[in-house]
Amino acid sequence: MTKRAKVSAAAGVRLNERELAILKRIADGDGTHVLSINGLARDFSCSEGTVRNSIHSLESKDLVSVRARYLRNGGQLENEYELTSEASAS
Repeated sequence: MTKRAKVSAAAGVRLNERELAILKRIADGDGTHVLSINGLARDFSCSEGTVRNSIHSLESKDLVSVRARYLRNGGQLENEYELTSEASAS
């Protein structure tokens, strides 16, 4: 069972450890971050599905915005992640 950590009493948003770790990775530095699902899974020693589920959860909680990036020929690149104003306020 995954432990849950409270991010902000004011926002009342609850995150599990994996979501919190991914949120911290996105928050490192300024602006947007281009991260690969495979790289995050390798860094956190979990499956790609777990990373995808965590990112979807962060997006549904309005803490992260996700922008897909594509090559000119239509091939997909790594997504671009950015903290929302809700996450920045927490």
